[in-house]
Amino acid sequence: MEHTQDELKAIMEKFAASGWDLIAVPAQEWLNGGGDKASLIAAIEQADQLALLFADIDDFKRVNDTFGHLFGDEVLLRMGELMRKTVRGGDRLFRFGGEEFMILLTAVDPQQAQAAAERIRQKVYDLKIPHMFNESVATNVTVSIGIAP
Repeated sequence: MEHTQDELKAIMEKFAASGWDLIAVPAQEWLNGGGDKASLIAAIEQADQLALLFADIDDFKRVNDTFGHLFGDEVLLRMGELMRKTVRGGDRLFRFGGEEFMILLTAVDPQQAQAAAERIRQKVYDLKIPHMFNESVATNVTVSIGIAP
């Protein structure tokens, strides 16, 4: 189902005003400081052509249950850093919930949004996360990404 840009902006404004505990951080500032819901609304209002990617780490509960919450935190940190490096500087990266991320892509058409989602999915798949107590052993995770063009 495709939405018009006005419909997508209305959805995002409603989302931004909701009660979600949303951590909004410009992509270039991930893990170094923050934005807030206002930065999401401002980005939406300024965007000409936008798309949303919703990314969820697959089986994250299993990661926490198998390797512990400290390792789960390391996965989240590495995922955030990887996505920060993968998206463009003008895009916005948000984390909400536990292992869910949202990426607001600006100045993209649906094909570019799909290419961005695939690029992120592949980079996550290729990411090897070393175990804290035995760095010679690494785990990878996968991510499912939905697109709202």
